[in-house]
Amino acid sequence: MKPGMPLLRLQGFIFVGLTVLTVLISLFLAPLEPSTTLLFASLMIVALGVPHGALDPIFAVTHKKIKSKTEWVIFLSGYLLLSAAVVGFWKISPLFFLLSFLGISVFHFSGDLTGNATLAERFFYGGSVIVLPALIHQSELLRIFSILAGAPESLFIVKILELTVWPWVICLLAVAIRCFQKDRQRALEISSVALLMITAEPLLGFTVFFCAMHSARHILRTQQYAQLATKHMIKIAAGPMVAVLVIGLALWGVWPEMAFEESLLQIIFVGLAALTVPHMLLVERVRLSGWKQAEDS
Repeated sequence: MKPGMPLLRLQGFIFVGLTVLTVLISLFLAPLEPSTTLLFASLMIVALGVPHGALDPIFAVTHKKIKSKTEWVIFLSGYLLLSAAVVGFWKISPLFFLLSFLGISVFHFSGDLTGNATLAERFFYGGSVIVLPALIHQSELLRIFSILAGAPESLFIVKILELTVWPWVICLLAVAIRCFQKDRQRALEISSVALLMITAEPLLGFTVFFCAMHSARHILRTQQYAQLATKHMIKIAAGPMVAVLVIGLALWGVWPEMAFEESLLQIIFVGLAALTVPHMLLVERVRLSGWKQAEDS
């Protein structure tokens, strides 16, 4: 077993436990007010989800070979310009922005699975985060998407997801059953994400998945990849985290006047999209190579 893998397995079991708890809460307790759920989701995403992207400087050093101050200024400027371009894309064409963001999310989330996961396992696992909430939470999805992209455009997207969701459930079930014969934990993780996204309210389900699975697994893999102590990783992440908070507060100050919930939802998810694009350009090369440490790093 590779170094670090026991921690990944432990993280997977913790995620499954949180999923069971979230599902039970969703089934047997009254849902929270939408504003309360959004506030909780925002705090968790910023505190536990965003930090995995704050470790991007590690990948800038290992395979971009950035060392000098000038190279860092160029890298950071390009990173911020690309993020700003994503926000501009949202302002110009909200529908295509949302469709693009959902599409790249499927691809990006598919990298969570450990071991020799098949293409089908990765595809249906990553897509379940986007598609499966449409099984019983169509109205909540429509509300969220409408805030991000407008009502008519969002209705179009939700209708597509509704047409897709049952075939997706059937294919995902088949994939999970076949996976169970090879790797029971991976099959359990696939099934847990599916159950979470079907049962919990979309914002709550996404928050648990994003923080306890996607972000947590990325942080552990990054530590294994870079062979860094936890204290060193915290120091690396501190600067980008402060920058994200400062930029977020600045955006809040200049954001168009609208209801608190709408403003917060837009800032969180448009911000996530803006950070995800440059993050993926750095990380996917490592992820697609199997998270092997760079030979010359």
